Amino acid sequence: MITTTITISSDSSLSFPPMMLVLFCILLHHTHKAAELQIGGFDRDAIEGEMRFSPIVSTVDYAISITSIKFGKSPDSSVELLRWSNEYQSKSVPGILDSGTSCLVIPDGDMNGRFTDSAYALFHDHYDLENSFFVQIGDHYYEIPSSSWYLSRSKQSCVQRLPGMMDAILIGDVFFRQFLVLYGLFCWHPLTHQLRRDRLE
Repeated sequence: MITTTITISSDSSLSFPPMMLVLFCILLHHTHKAAELQIGGFDRDAIEGEMRFSPIVSTVDYAISITSIKFGKSPDSSVELLRWSNEYQSKSVPGILDSGTSCLVIPDGDMNGRFTDSAYALFHDHYDLENSFFVQIGDHYYEIPSSSWYLSRSKQSCVQRLPGMMDAILIGDVFFRQFLVLYGLFCWHPLTHQLRRDRLE
C-alpha cells in the first residue's frame, strides 16, 4: 500500500466519506509488456518531477478539460487539430482518461458546433510517423509520441474517429504508456485528476 499526502481542498466545509478518498494509479509499459496498479496514492520513484493536478469537469466520469490537441514536431510548430468555431465560447472540450480505451479517439466532425474542421481528417492530412500529439491540459502540453500512437506490430495508427453521439474526446492507452495517471474517486464533486510522465521499466 502506497501512502501519499495530497491537499485536496482548502475549503474546510467539504467532507468526504472514507471510500471517496481512495486513490489509485495506472501505469502501462511503453513496450506493451508490463503494467502496474498502485493503490493508495502514487510511487514517487515512478515519475519525473512533480505531479500535475487538473480539475475534473464531470460528475459522472473522469473527464478533464482539453483546450488544444496539436500534431507535429513540437507544440510551437505543430498543426492545431481542434479548430474552434467562433460561435463556441468556452474553447474547451471534455477529455476522458480511459484505460479501457486503447487509442486516442478524436472528432471527425464539428462536435455539435464546437469545431470548424474534422480533427481526424486534419490528422490524416498531416500524417507523419515522426510526429507527436501534444495534448494541452491546463497550461501544460503532454506529448504522445509515435512510439505510443503507432502500433508497429500491426502497422497501423491507434487514432480513431469519435462516435457521433459522444460529447467528449477519449484518451486511452496511448497516453497511459507515457504518463502516470492518478485517480481519486471524487465522482460527485469536481476535484482533481493527476497526470505526469512515468518511468515504469
